[in-house]
Amino acid sequence: MRSGIDGVLTSLPPAFVIAGRGDARLVMGPSGAFVLLPAGRERVLVEQAADHLIDLVMTTRMALCDHLTWVPFLDALLVTNAEPPRGADVTAVPLDLVHDVLVEGPVMITSGTLNGLREVVRTSRLAGWHIGFGADLDRIDLSDRGPRPSAPSSSTR
Repeated sequence: MRSGIDGVLTSLPPAFVIAGRGDARLVMGPSGAFVLLPAGRERVLVEQAADHLIDLVMTTRMALCDHLTWVPFLDALLVTNAEPPRGADVTAVPLDLVHDVLVEGPVMITSGTLNGLREVVRTSRLAGWHIGFGADLDRIDLSDRGPRPSAPSSSTR
């Protein structure tokens, strides 16, 4: 499921800021800020993932508050075809709708705020989140799709 989520994230417009933390993804763009977490179909796995997702959203929001004067609302998206547990403050979204959920809707976050969010994540000041996603956590974000320059070897210095 995580590779499916990462596949969707590669199709997002360059304005989006994406960070990874284990299987979770933090996605911030003009349409809002979201924490995504894949979940299985079994009830117990969905409940565990929902609890973990709620914890991630709370700690991420608190970390953002430490660095920014205005923090966007964080939507908790559980990527699954199963129903979320009753009373959980998460939204269940099937993988095939993740892209639409992330990009549709009115502008909620200005480009200036997105730049501030990007800088907080890029400088590793956000509660364990690392810029990029998937196996390639080195990627800065979608607005920097080119290969990263490698450091010169000691023999060329």
